[in-house]
Amino acid sequence: WAIGSCGPERAPAALLRGLGDPDRNVRLSTAWALYAIRDEGAIGALDAAFQKETDPEVQAGLLRALGAMGEASVEVLQRAVTSPDSAVRVVAITALAGGSASGPWPWPRPMPRPFP
Repeated sequence: WAIGSCGPERAPAALLRGLGDPDRNVRLSTAWALYAIRDEGAIGALDAAFQKETDPEVQAGLLRALGAMGEASVEVLQRAVTSPDSAVRVVAITALAGGSASGPWPWPRPMPRPFP
């Protein structure tokens, strides 16, 4: 989460490894950080993580992160639109439209954040 808050231009490789962490909260926080960073170079890692992910909340986070990548992620999101899971379809369609499905994002840290 902290890496995404720092606003780097590129997603560090160590952050991308978080997409495969056994802890769902790590995977969800990694998706949020990638959403915040918006590094198009992470699209392949996000797509691969989405294909393996079974947790619905993490899946939504991954799709939201992909949606933040703009035009570069359209092909991946279009594949998600054909999912048999209606919740996945809703998030994918909303991400393609540039919106936020199923509540506020970024998860779970609401904006604005207090600064010391």
